[in-house]
Amino acid sequence: MFGQPPEDSPATADPVTPGRRRRPRRRALLITGVTVLVVALAVGGWWWSRSRTASAATVTTITYTVQPTTLQQSVTTTGTFAPAVQDNLSFPASGEVTSVRVAVGQKVGKGQVLATQDTTALSAAVTSAQATLDAAQTELSSLQSSSSTTATQLSAAQAAVASDQAKLSQAQQNLAGATMTSPISGTVAQVNLTAGTTVSGGTSTTGSGGSGNAGGSGQFGGSSSGSGSSSSSAEVVVVDTSSWIVNATVGAADLPSLKAGLQSTMNLSAATTTTSGSGVSRFGGFGGFGGGFGGLGGLGTTTRSSGSGSAGTSRGTTTSGGAAQAAQLVFGTVQSVSQIASSSSGTAAFPVTIKVTGKPSGVYIGSTASVSILVRQVTNAIAVPTLAITDVSGQPTVRVQANGTTVDRQVTLGEVFGQQTQITKGLSAGDVVVFGTRTGTFGGAGFGARAAGGGAGTRASAGSSAGGR
Repeated sequence: MFGQPPEDSPATADPVTPGRRRRPRRRALLITGVTVLVVALAVGGWWWSRSRTASAATVTTITYTVQPTTLQQSVTTTGTFAPAVQDNLSFPASGEVTSVRVAVGQKVGKGQVLATQDTTALSAAVTSAQATLDAAQTELSSLQSSSSTTATQLSAAQAAVASDQAKLSQAQQNLAGATMTSPISGTVAQVNLTAGTTVSGGTSTTGSGGSGNAGGSGQFGGSSSGSGSSSSSAEVVVVDTSSWIVNATVGAADLPSLKAGLQSTMNLSAATTTTSGSGVSRFGGFGGFGGGFGGLGGLGTTTRSSGSGSAGTSRGTTTSGGAAQAAQLVFGTVQSVSQIASSSSGTAAFPVTIKVTGKPSGVYIGSTASVSILVRQVTNAIAVPTLAITDVSGQPTVRVQANGTTVDRQVTLGEVFGQQTQITKGLSAGDVVVFGTRTGTFGGAGFGARAAGGGAGTRASAGSSAGGR
């Protein structure tokens, strides 16, 4: 019909166009809905996880059951083993060495010949001294029989006889000393002689060994290798290793607490295992999941380290962690404490000598060991960690669990041993003292631990393992 558009004209497609444009809108709505759903699920999961974690958090009360214990305080240092008897021998007069009959490490008996010296000049000296003395005695006898002798003449003659007698005695000793013999049964520690050489003569001494008396490797040093001041000039050194001493030093701060007779323990395996710090020797710490409170290992043992050389520079030693070394313990008693300091690196160090008990094995001259001297001890004591004590209305107080509740109980304090304080009244064996609280989760990492005591230092850091630190 005239005036109508053809069927395939563009006007006939218009009704379809709006339907095609509505499809992208539906797709956008679908994507938006899915996104909202994912976000909602993520938020819900996070909230559920957070709620679950929060519900898993636990607060653990850390307690300490009171038991009678022994509280000890010790001074620690390092020491060097030396023989209790040591003879530093030398020929008394100058002369040529004709023989050396012993070697380092050789066992010798009392009276055994060690070395000999040429006696030609020494014998002549004895003969001359004897003749001089005979002449002086003849002169004295003549003056004594004369009535004209003055007191001055008689006194001079008597003095001459005494002088010549002393010279003869010295000459006889020099001749006898030309055969060097051992005054004790023991072991040769040093030989500083060679046959054919000439020595200048010296003085022999007997006494205890000093630190580092024999150099070289092994138990005894080689010839001419001695480093100890008492034996460096000796020609032959003989020691008796059936008894021992330990030479140590302490600082001025520890000197007043030391005296002869105190018990000592030497550990040959731990001469260098201590580290400086403060407080009790060992402290348990706080464990992670499954560990809880690690305990109070070694409570009641306080040590003060004086060190060797720079004595007194490190006090309040704590035992370092790690695998424990096998202890080789040697016991003894303080024999002497010198009041005269020896200077080492500008620091005053006071010598202490310890007599070793018995005949320990594996000990050699110059062996070093850690030394612990017990200076104070309280047995059958009631004590608690110092951090468990707080102040309530000016009175020392601890929190005690009793009948399912926690109550404050006033106590009377005794002596303080590092991080342990003795309680003389107010607590009994079996009482459960609240030491603090610990917050943690099932994840095993504790958020921290709060000690029961008040004031500064009431927070203790959480440990990472169960058991003592």
